Amino acid sequence: MKIVDTIIGGVLVAFFFILITLLVNKANLQSENGLFNQYKKSYSVKSYLVTFVSGNTIKSWNVDHGDVNLIANNWYYFTDVNSKYIRVPAEKTIVEEIN
Repeated sequence: MKIVDTIIGGVLVAFFFILITLLVNKANLQSENGLFNQYKKSYSVKSYLVTFVSGNTIKSWNVDHGDVNLIANNWYYFTDVNSKYIRVPAEKTIVEEIN
């Protein structure tokens, strides 16, 4: 009887440990997702002209029916019309909606 009580006690401890671990992991994941979404701004699916200006360098890209995402107010991420993935610093970039 003592062995059965020990086994049942061990199973209950393991069950509660697993349950607490799952709840903590879920809370951490929700917290991380909330922080990421807090710092993310997306321009809706439209056409844009994205222009990067730094000194004498001026580069422009067309985004045709795509997304332009601003992450943590630092970087714009987007895919141009040639399906090239682009990342540019936000402080030197202009995003204009085009028709």
